[in-house]
Amino acid sequence: MTDKCITPHELCIPYTSGKSDGSRNIAGWNDIVAAHKEASIFWHNIWNHCGSPRNVVIAVVMRCARAKYHSVVKTVTIP
Repeated sequence: MTDKCITPHELCIPYTSGKSDGSRNIAGWNDIVAAHKEASIFWHNIWNHCGSPRNVVIAVVMRCARAKYHSVVKTVTIP
């Protein structure tokens, strides 16, 4: 009888399905994280193309984009 009941958390909290290859889908990744990941990679490539300067505006922008991406990843993956 209990396996037939759906608990409220199963309806409200997104969950991942286990795949045989060990990878997993994270609910909300494409909606929330993908744009921040692309921006982070974009600014990292620009920074790298400029010779990886340490204390210039492009380095600050790259660090901010990376920090925002990591922050968003944490909010999506932490239950």
